[in-house]
Amino acid sequence: MKLRPRLALTVALLTIPLGLLASFGFERARRREEAEVLIAHLEARLASEGRRLCEESPEVFARPAMPPPPGPGLPDPPHFGSFDGPHPGMPPPGMPPPPGAPPPGARPPPMPFPGHAPPIAVFPYDESLRPSLPFAPTLDAETIEAARAGASPVRGMFSDANTNNGVQVLMRTPWGKGPCSYLVARRGAPPLDVRALLASWLTPIVAMLAAVALGASPIVRRIRELATRVRASAREHYQAPIAMAGTDEVAELAHAFDEAAREVRLRMDEQQKREQTLRDFLANTTHDVMTPLTVLQGHLSTMQSLAGEGRQVEPALIGAAIDEAHYMTSLVHNLGVAARLEAGEPHFVRAPVDLAALVERVVSRHRPVARQHEVEIDRALPPPEEKLTIDGDETFLEQDVSNVVYNAIRYNKRGGHVAVVLESMDDDRFRLRVVDDGPGVPKDEIASIASRSVRGASARTRNPDGRGLGLAIARRVAELHDLELTFAASEYGGLQVDFEGARRPSDDATSAA
Repeated sequence: MKLRPRLALTVALLTIPLGLLASFGFERARRREEAEVLIAHLEARLASEGRRLCEESPEVFARPAMPPPPGPGLPDPPHFGSFDGPHPGMPPPGMPPPPGAPPPGARPPPMPFPGHAPPIAVFPYDESLRPSLPFAPTLDAETIEAARAGASPVRGMFSDANTNNGVQVLMRTPWGKGPCSYLVARRGAPPLDVRALLASWLTPIVAMLAAVALGASPIVRRIRELATRVRASAREHYQAPIAMAGTDEVAELAHAFDEAAREVRLRMDEQQKREQTLRDFLANTTHDVMTPLTVLQGHLSTMQSLAGEGRQVEPALIGAAIDEAHYMTSLVHNLGVAARLEAGEPHFVRAPVDLAALVERVVSRHRPVARQHEVEIDRALPPPEEKLTIDGDETFLEQDVSNVVYNAIRYNKRGGHVAVVLESMDDDRFRLRVVDDGPGVPKDEIASIASRSVRGASARTRNPDGRGLGLAIARRVAELHDLELTFAASEYGGLQVDFEGARRPSDDATSAA
């Protein structure tokens, strides 16, 4: 349902019960006012000769007051239908008419004009609350009980067999004796004027609905404009602005849509970045793994041929095959780490990392690789009581150091040396140094050696199939762990790589213990 019909329906649903409640309150107020009119009428009838007339001629006293004659130029007052029964205050057929009553066959007294109040009928009762006239109505038990309890006047409602109903008041006369000890005044309810009722309620309801329609028009127009802008922005992949002028709730909603659009664009950019990273990872893996895999297949094919001919397989061929397998393992690890880093979500698990144990594992893992390259690898650690730990992701840090150590072995000369040295420094800092005596890197290339896909001339000559991921990953992981990674020429002719950073403050307490 649209906004304006919904508001109109809401107003109608609210107006109907409110109208009924107001009508109920108005009817109660009308009854109270009518009762006061009846009381005033009885008091006026009892003034002057009221007691004498009531006791001597109760029929005349009970006769209702005639309506005023029509004014000059006005038609006779119309009648409300036929006179089917005794009029309140008039004797039933067959009884002698009271003094002053119209002769038999005469036209019954006219009723008031439509919209005027019906006539007031008065009936006398004795001290026992028995009617003094045969056609007087019988009082209900509640009214009688209240009167006997001393209440006066007693207000209430009546309803007779002729479906007449209205307001009734019972009042005890000042003398309280004889046939006129009590007087009952009745006035029937006026006929329901449907047109007046509709006019009284239809006009405000229509006015309220019109006000709602006029008041909702600007809101509906702004909401439609907002919907148009949102659709246009969606067609442009949320690049177009949605903001609207103003300070109302629609403008706030447009601002919220803008914020949501920015978030959607951010998520879309991240998703595209992940997809691009995945594509790059697949391309890098296909390119980088295929070359050593092809070489490994060639070595294995040669071994198979030699074994089939009964010839001895040379240890150098086996070593070359193992070297390619080690290279592929390192390459796949680096490609995985590079993909996670480039996606911007490395998911670090921060925990204390024992650097000495890390160095031991890295050196032990690379001893077989060093033997295949005829390179000697060793390490130097601080005393066991001087424990060096840092906060970081142990997997990433271990891969970081492994990349540097693997490069030092792979690009070294046969008979070369690689040393991994872990030592404490002043000001609660540490240094982890990887140094080799290989061919080294020219000074003009050291500054850019850790860039992605940048490899030294010597490395390009010796291993043209690499993509230079190892040192680039090492630098990125070091930055994420607040470590300084520096490259310099080794005093032994090769390359020197230093990791420096702050150790955990608890290391001092542990060392002192």
